[in-house]
Amino acid sequence: ADQSKPNGVWSGNYAGVWHFGNGTQLSLSDSTSNTNNGSDQGNGATVGQIGGAMSANNSYALIPYTNSLKFGAGDFTISSWVQTSSGGTLAAANQCGIGSSWIFSVGPPLSFATFGAGSGYLQSSANPTDNTWHYGVVTRSGGTLTIYVDGVLQSMQGISSTYNSDASGTEIDLG
Repeated sequence: ADQSKPNGVWSGNYAGVWHFGNGTQLSLSDSTSNTNNGSDQGNGATVGQIGGAMSANNSYALIPYTNSLKFGAGDFTISSWVQTSSGGTLAAANQCGIGSSWIFSVGPPLSFATFGAGSGYLQSSANPTDNTWHYGVVTRSGGTLTIYVDGVLQSMQGISSTYNSDASGTEIDLG
């Protein structure tokens, strides 16, 4: 389907979808109708698993932390294709230990951590740092965090119902 028509492709349940361009030119445009467009902080464009990808060697993209991206104490899914040989941050909100922050990273296992009230840490048993493409997913459903790598369940953990991602912060960092 044509991704340039967000209302025809991405339902209102998608808060943000970034395809990163065509492999030669980086784009940080959000493909949803929320228009959570990012700004480049020194990244490059490269060929991805599906179309383009962002080459984030010691750089990142800034996405404004708008209301449509704040999942609060509710359910959420965060996913990313990743190809790395060393690890790093995939996505993070309110970094540097600010209350109610979260980080999705490869370090080398794929992991997800929350900080502040109701904090938690979840780590996969998979080590996706073999420089091939892997698909990482973390979900929160009810009071359970779950992490998958390449469609395979890696780990589950309960998380406090008091954890709320919305307390503070101004951006989501990708890369």
